[in-house]
Amino acid sequence: MELSFVVNAVRRYWWIFVACLVLGAIPGLLLTEEGTPQYESLGTILVSPPSESLFQVSFTNDPDRYVVSQLSILRSEALADRVATRVSDELERDVSTFEVASGLTVQHSSRTDIVDLRVSTPDPELSRLVVDAYIDLYFTSLRDQVDDSQQPEIDQLDEQIATLRAQLDAIDGEIEAVMLPYVQREPDAETGAVPPIPTLETVAPSLASARTLVTNEINQVLAAKNELELSGRLRVTSQVVQRATLPAAPIIESNRLLVAAGLAAGGLLGLIAAVVVARLSRTALDENQVGELLGATVVGELPHARAVGKNRRAPVEHLPERLVPFVDALCVRAEANAKVGEALTVVVVGLERGSGTTTLAGAMANRYAANGSQVVLIDADPRDPELSRLFSAGSSGIPGLLATAGTDNGLPRRNREGLRIDPYSPTAMRGLRVVGIGDKGTATGLRRQNVPDVIDITRRSAHVVVFDGGPLMDAASSVQLTQLVDAVVLAIPTRRLYTRTLQVVATRLRSRRGELLPVWVPATRRRGARGRNAGPVPAAPVGLVGEPDIDTGVDTRTPAL
Repeated sequence: MELSFVVNAVRRYWWIFVACLVLGAIPGLLLTEEGTPQYESLGTILVSPPSESLFQVSFTNDPDRYVVSQLSILRSEALADRVATRVSDELERDVSTFEVASGLTVQHSSRTDIVDLRVSTPDPELSRLVVDAYIDLYFTSLRDQVDDSQQPEIDQLDEQIATLRAQLDAIDGEIEAVMLPYVQREPDAETGAVPPIPTLETVAPSLASARTLVTNEINQVLAAKNELELSGRLRVTSQVVQRATLPAAPIIESNRLLVAAGLAAGGLLGLIAAVVVARLSRTALDENQVGELLGATVVGELPHARAVGKNRRAPVEHLPERLVPFVDALCVRAEANAKVGEALTVVVVGLERGSGTTTLAGAMANRYAANGSQVVLIDADPRDPELSRLFSAGSSGIPGLLATAGTDNGLPRRNREGLRIDPYSPTAMRGLRVVGIGDKGTATGLRRQNVPDVIDITRRSAHVVVFDGGPLMDAASSVQLTQLVDAVVLAIPTRRLYTRTLQVVATRLRSRRGELLPVWVPATRRRGARGRNAGPVPAAPVGLVGEPDIDTGVDTRTPAL
């Protein structure tokens, strides 16, 4: 889908787009700023994985992985329940878990270990206590996790210490039994002195060595336990960056963001709705859709000229300068389909009545004649034969043209009664003649079965033959013309067009042999047949390169009007 289609859909169905914008902004406009004031407290913590020491921190390949896992703990209902219990004890009133959890906002800055805890409640002291409780209980849970991970090893060390102490007690008992005789000896009868007690190494060297070994083992195990408890293999490296702040002023939420979000959502919905309505509409939206339905790209739009509305003969005899570039380009497109040595035949038909076929056909005939070609402009519009009223009043027209089929030099311009017989009516444009539809009282204009004969006759006396076919679907002869000519110019009025009409026209033009040239034509105001009868017809100019040699059969004498 092209951008131009979307833009044109919004332009045509602007009221849908505006309605969606208004509907999107209504929720934000209805919300007032008179709600309960909220006090927000902020606390910041650094969340990092536990490490083996204060100076060695272990990281995974994803630095956010551990932090993200801890965010789920901070947002958990279990932690919120513990916080609510603690805050209730401090305030000596009941604080629900929902009140705590609903006011909490946990924000994590990507690629960092910083986590912000924001709590908004109607009470500033409650907000501060909740943040502090979250921080304290979170770090308590971290330490419990570390302790739980170390407890099995501590229990194992305690068992080793108990075993060694039992061994030491047994050795001490043996030592006591060995040393007892020496300790209980009586004093010497002569001197009265107590004999010295020998050392354990002297009395029982094996027991002394065993006691020393067990004592050393106990000291080593106690040192390992102390190291595990004091320095530890795992240490909580997370820390508090900022304790909870006490809010000083309430936070008043503005509805501007909500209004902006509503406008954005409404605008998007309106855009989609306008495009859907345009796609499902019975009328064509723009030239791209028209070209898609017709199977041919629209050539362009015929510029508007006031002179055409004021003088209906102007397109044929005095084409306004602003129309010349566009009509010249259109004529070149149509002439590209002509065969060398044969006259070019072009029919201008309209999508519907009032499409401006007369203006466009006259303008094309004017430009071909201005380039030196002998041009015949034929009025084949049975509904509104405007060319006949302007240039061929009283002429025999198409019936007279068909009557010349059996003659070599044509018919005289007038009979003995003074009535015009010659079907060709001169114009003020050199080399351009008009064939009217004829007297409607005695003839019915161009019939479908006569179309090939009219084309064959006019090709003999012209380089270019332009037909004004009027509305395509108003006459079978117009449809027949589109199948036989070299180029079909479809005049499309610049107003809403029904897609059904375009589809029907496209079906009728599917079997044509010439190129289809759709053209936008602005509507012109009809002012009736105001033209003057033309003057003498000048002699035909020299034919252009590639055009057939023709016998115009034009009487160079000044006709009697």
